[in-house]
Amino acid sequence: MKTGMITFLMSTFALISQAQNDSDLLRGNWNIKAPSAPYGYQEGKISFHQTEDKLTADVSLTYANFQLDQLKKESFGYSCSEYIDGSTVYIKFFITEKNGKKELKAVAEADGQVIDVQLTRTNKQ
Repeated sequence: MKTGMITFLMSTFALISQAQNDSDLLRGNWNIKAPSAPYGYQEGKISFHQTEDKLTADVSLTYANFQLDQLKKESFGYSCSEYIDGSTVYIKFFITEKNGKKELKAVAEADGQVIDVQLTRTNKQ
């Protein structure tokens, strides 16, 4: 029983630590480029913020400004959905590792179209 409880606590701590590391990676300001997105949605900025246990983001595109306040932790990174100009857009932020360094990529899906989103850090908060 004691060994099981210690194992459970260590596993929980490891998961919390990983989630914290992932949100640390995202936190800050990023440039957005999505060449295959509709005109006016191809470039912009996103700023991720951590408050208490909640990760949020402010998005500024040419034709839209909105906040992502329902970012959900997933095995691959984070996901959310947002209603933009009459369509629900599903966004997935993928945290990958390349040459020992973590990177952030994203994909947006709307009306059957999948759009690759390039994210480039401008500064970290």
